[in-house]
Amino acid sequence: SDLEQPIRISIWIYKKGSHDVILGTCETTLQKMVDAADTEHATTTAANVQVYSRQEKVDSTRDLVIQRPTQKRFNQRKETEVGRIGIKLAQIVSADELNSERLITTCQIAEQYQRHSSVSSESDLFLKILPPPSPGSSNSISSTLSHSFTRPQVSLTPSKPSFQEYFQNGFCDIDVCVAIDFTSSNGDPRIPGTNHYRNSAYLNDYEETITSVGPALCRFSSSKEVSVWGFGAKYGGVVQHIFQCGASSAVQGIDGVIDAYHSVFRSDLMMSGPTVIVQVLQAAAIRARKFQQSESKPKYCVLLILTDGVVNDLAETKRRLEAYSTVPLYVIIVGIGRNDFQDMYILGQENTTFVEFRRYQNDPSLLATAALANFPNQVVDYMTRHGIYPPAKSNQ
Repeated sequence: SDLEQPIRISIWIYKKGSHDVILGTCETTLQKMVDAADTEHATTTAANVQVYSRQEKVDSTRDLVIQRPTQKRFNQRKETEVGRIGIKLAQIVSADELNSERLITTCQIAEQYQRHSSVSSESDLFLKILPPPSPGSSNSISSTLSHSFTRPQVSLTPSKPSFQEYFQNGFCDIDVCVAIDFTSSNGDPRIPGTNHYRNSAYLNDYEETITSVGPALCRFSSSKEVSVWGFGAKYGGVVQHIFQCGASSAVQGIDGVIDAYHSVFRSDLMMSGPTVIVQVLQAAAIRARKFQQSESKPKYCVLLILTDGVVNDLAETKRRLEAYSTVPLYVIIVGIGRNDFQDMYILGQENTTFVEFRRYQNDPSLLATAALANFPNQVVDYMTRHGIYPPAKSNQ
């Protein structure tokens, strides 16, 4: 694969009994991580393992820098260094090498090396396995280390396809739906500071969420069409728990979603309540069930719900999400505003993710990362559970 493909690493602080806090992020590539471990201080053991000992003065320019964005001012975002990651082991192993003598675990090598060196602990080592010597050599890995441990067994069971493999060459498709909260608890959209207030100088939280998470989803949609729904508004004196936003049932791309969202405020809606999302869940599940029964190419439905408060029908919502776990549907719920969303976390399960926008408001790009963290695994698990494999894996 491409060794220069960008990789984002997020570092979190775990807080027992509370919400985890993002410490910072760093961006790198596989090539940079391999280069970071490649120092000049190397020795080769009898086991043909090249060992890099950490010196007192390590070249810190090779480290990965962890940065955290500070508060936005005048539409500018500043990055502050909060730490560094030092690469201790970097090894790229091909599929053909998985069952070869090269596959030795880091801990096993460190244990063997410590017995024959003055290195004080495993944490003082940088390790990289070299290509094995010719058969029969006295320095072969198997002959040198076999008295210390048994080579790890590698399962021959075919591995699951990757998420990317399902979307190569258009084999699989994504259906994107967005549902927006228009309940009165959002505040008067004409008043600055309320959730739906529009200003040409900056995006409100709903717009930020749509423009952050939306493109990540539409990337996997062949048509780039999005169904946009609203809930919690009153039309003709009746509260509607689902209604179409915009003039058409589907819009084109994220710009179309924003236009459909804005169009609601040019209609005769009256923001109302309560906050009920059962109907939008049901609508998405019906679409997903149709995809499940279709004989055309596999399709997976993703529903992005933006809401400013805890849903009124929490128990029923949880029951529906559990019932819809058998259809190709993934639900992302984003909490908008500064309400207490503690109760919403009980909705999180295999097919559902809940995140709070305010935790990522200084860097909305991280919102998409958090919102979609479980999505690839969920798609792969669903497909393999139903015997659906991309062409490259279908004959294994």
